[in-house]
Amino acid sequence: VISNIFSIMLSSMLMALGISFLFALLLSKTILAPIKSLTQKSKRIASGDFESEIEVNGSDEIGKLTETFNQMAHELKNTLNAIQGEKDKVETILRYMTDGIVAFDKTGNIIHINPIARKLMDISMDNLPTFDKLFADIDITITQISYLGHYESTERKMSINNSELSIYFAPFKNNKKISGIVAVIQDITEQQRLENSRREFVANVSHELRTPLTTVKSYTETLMEISEDDD
Repeated sequence: VISNIFSIMLSSMLMALGISFLFALLLSKTILAPIKSLTQKSKRIASGDFESEIEVNGSDEIGKLTETFNQMAHELKNTLNAIQGEKDKVETILRYMTDGIVAFDKTGNIIHINPIARKLMDISMDNLPTFDKLFADIDITITQISYLGHYESTERKMSINNSELSIYFAPFKNNKKISGIVAVIQDITEQQRLENSRREFVANVSHELRTPLTTVKSYTETLMEISEDDD
């Protein structure tokens, strides 16, 4: 009897182990395999690969999760493509615009500068100056600019390498907090030269006219005196 009981228990144990093994295989196929695929896909997305999709093998919760994940990856790809397109557009505009653009973070370090700004300010990419060093010759600080309103700016003028520059400073914000400073640099050398020429012309004309006018005035006063004497 004991031997039969032991045999029955052993058979039951072996059967239970077999069922457990089959259940484990089923669990691995239906749950663990999709989760592993999701994990691998997540790693590919993190590395920038949005092309491949995970195959949806069922309509259960794991299948719905896989389908949602594929949709999320697709939307994320479209969003990143749109952001990249806008970034390329802005970089192209900044690269070829006639005004110089220099962006600084809150500590005064340059985070972006376009080619015309490097040329106007004589800045080397190997040794980028800070805000305080670049604008040491004019009366302006990051603190002063930070207190400007969202749509306000302040202007300063400076001379560098025989060029006259007009610089507009304004803060930019992120989540309503000051993130840095933007400086827009315009070359006004030609305008300044024309203005100086105009002033010089007006001064010369005034000087040239002053002598004849004085002479005419003297003659007029003399004629008036003579006319009074004749009366």
